[in-house]
Amino acid sequence: EMDLSDRSVSELFRAGYRLRLPCEATAVSVKLFHEFAGDSDITLLPVDELNLAITTCLFLAAKLEESPRRLRDVINVSHRLASQREPKRSQPSPSPNSTRKRGRAEMEAADGGG
Repeated sequence: EMDLSDRSVSELFRAGYRLRLPCEATAVSVKLFHEFAGDSDITLLPVDELNLAITTCLFLAAKLEESPRRLRDVINVSHRLASQREPKRSQPSPSPNSTRKRGRAEMEAADGGG
């Protein structure tokens, strides 16, 4: 749980920096997140709900500290950071046979020998 909380706080700081929020607003977003995390077990939350909580804390903190940001901007920054955080799925590399040109005999055999 502590690792997840630390990563979430780190994401709040990165998002606050990208949104050019004052340090006070970023600190308030962390406080809001800690209050949320203290009330619920964040390890049981799906990733989407955790991202929603992070985005909401940022948006509310910016409003509270009178440094409002458009909701669209907060969502875009949070989404970009979340997509960077999730591990990239590796694409299977093509087999050597699939990249070379097939000969006429191979193509005819694949088509049914016509």
